[in-house]
Amino acid sequence: MKTWQDYRAWAATQAKLLRQHQFAQLDLEHLAEEVEAMGTSGKRVLEVLLTDLLVNLVKWQYQPVYVMRRQFAISGQRKRLNWLLKDNPDMAEQLPQTLTRAYELAVLAVAETTGIQPNRLPDQCPWTFAQISSADFLPPAEGTSCAK
Repeated sequence: MKTWQDYRAWAATQAKLLRQHQFAQLDLEHLAEEVEAMGTSGKRVLEVLLTDLLVNLVKWQYQPVYVMRRQFAISGQRKRLNWLLKDNPDMAEQLPQTLTRAYELAVLAVAETTGIQPNRLPDQCPWTFAQISSADFLPPAEGTSCAK
């Protein structure tokens, strides 16, 4: 499949053939690949959402500027994350591993976009998933002891 348009046309054709029970005409090899990819695409979406949320939480704590804009981003990312998990409850079992990977990516992104050195940040995510996903949680700004 060369372009998105080609892919969409191929997928529409495969769906039509399935609905018409024309199994002999299906592109079984590529269909099997797509079904396998569907299983991992949700995990990638979860990882991206978690990474983006963690980037904003780390920036909130270590670079507390643009607070209102960041607070809006955090709220929206939490909503999308909670919607994803509500629609896909089986993803909950992937949270510990995905949170670890997302935090590693978040540290790299924060270092790249802010100049904050990675060694200034905790090696492991300092928050639980319950904290990260809670609308009431914001980490304390560096040098303070209570969440805002």
